[in-house]
Formats: sequence, structure tokens, C-alpha cells
Amino acid sequence: MRVVMAGLGLALLAPAHADEPVAATTAEMAKKSENPLARVVNLGVLGNFNFDKGADERTQSAVTLAAIIPYDLPRNWNLFLSAKLPAISQPIGPVDRTVGLGDVSMSVIFTPPEVSGWTFGFGPSIVAPTATDASLGQGKWEFGPALGLVRVQKQWVAGVLLSQNWSVVGADAQQGVSRLTIAPFVTYYINKGWYFVSAPILSADWYQDPPRTWTVPLGGGFGHIVRRGKHAFNFTAHAYVNAVRPDGAAKWQFRLTTSWVFPRK
Repeated sequence: MRVVMAGLGLALLAPAHADEPVAATTAEMAKKSENPLARVVNLGVLGNFNFDKGADERTQSAVTLAAIIPYDLPRNWNLFLSAKLPAISQPIGPVDRTVGLGDVSMSVIFTPPEVSGWTFGFGPSIVAPTATDASLGQGKWEFGPALGLVRVQKQWVAGVLLSQNWSVVGADAQQGVSRLTIAPFVTYYINKGWYFVSAPILSADWYQDPPRTWTVPLGGGFGHIVRRGKHAFNFTAHAYVNAVRPDGAAKWQFRLTTSWVFPRK
């Protein structure tokens, strides 16, 4: 974990392209704030609330610290370091609850120069078993490929991030991992800092037989961005219904996010 945070710190200190604009319009910052492959630093706090989970239909909640930091490479390529560290409140049975840290997830995405508004990215996805309790994580080191595709056009930003992780080493007592994550997103800028956003996170656990394999949420919400010079503060609220879900999974979820977005100097 210390190595990961040190790497993120070094990335913040690295120089950006000389042609990076020192300011952007509110609409541009709104689109960049929801674009994981935009050349801005994005430091956020994500609140996730999963309702009616388990046989007792209780609420699981998580507060996640998240960072996306761009790094400049030769020939106008870019590298994006992404890391998430969740703190989870996990219901256990009808009354008890476990609170602690979950697993750290990371990705390193390389992107060639943008072509006609399209940005493509690829790289490794990594999960480190940092959970403080077995019920809060997988207990395994996980590795696999990650891909990203983003399209920017006028008021729209749309794209998808995909990762497929397999467990490599870890606690023998916990089941192995083979998990596909698909994160499509679409943002439509309305006016005066307001925008519509839908960013469900679909997942497939390949160790489970149908119909327990897939979790498919449907929904969306709204965001608002406030500019302060070349810096911006972004706020979103989303709600999703898990239209397809394994037994025991949450029936619906609510997400609140806040983030600080600014260009690299």
C-alpha cells in the first residue's frame, strides 16, 4: 500500500504537456470530471449504499477514497494511475456488523493520442488483499487486463471500462476469483454546471453458475460541478436497481460522490 501511494505521489509531481490549458469552461470540466481517461487529476470520495442485502435485507455501506492521476509519456501517449481504497460497513446476520477496510484496487492504463474524439486505453488491473476482515475482501492477490474506450462529442461523454481479474495467490480458506467488471458511463451536460450521468457497474463471477453469475444495475442520476478558476468541485447522486442479481445481493443501490478535479501543472 505504501508503494502504491508513493507512486501516486511521484505522478503528481511529474510535469504535464506544455500545451495543457490552464483553464476550461464549466461544460468542459463537467465532461472531464466523469471521464476516467481525461487529462486531469481527479481525487474523490465515493459513498455507496446497498439496500436490502442478504437474507435479512440489511444495508451495506462503503466510503471509498479514489484517485485518478495522469502521467505524460513520449509521442503524446498518456498513462493513468487509478487507485481505490474502501472502508466498508458489512452486515453480519440480523444484528451484527463488521466495519473495516476492504481490498485496494488499482489499474495502470496507457492511452495513445486521441483520434477523432475517441480515446482507447489498455493496461493491467490489480487487486491487493488489504481487507481487515475476511468478510470485507477476497483475501487474494488478483491480476488481469483492463481496457477503456471513451468518446467525447459536444455535450456528451460516453464510454466503458472493462477488467477481468483472476486470483493468483492468497488465503487458501477463501474461494478463488475470476471476475469480469464492465463499467459503462454516459454524461450529458445540460447547463450552468448541471449534467445527467449514468454509470452502472456490471459484474460477472465466473465461479458461480447461472443465475448467480451476473449483477446488472440499471439507473442514473445528476451531477453538478462548481468551478474555482482552473479547479472544480464535482458532486453527483445516482440510484440503481439491480435488475439481474444473485440471491442475497442488494436489491438496489444509492451512490453519492464528491471530487476535486484540476489540470496537471
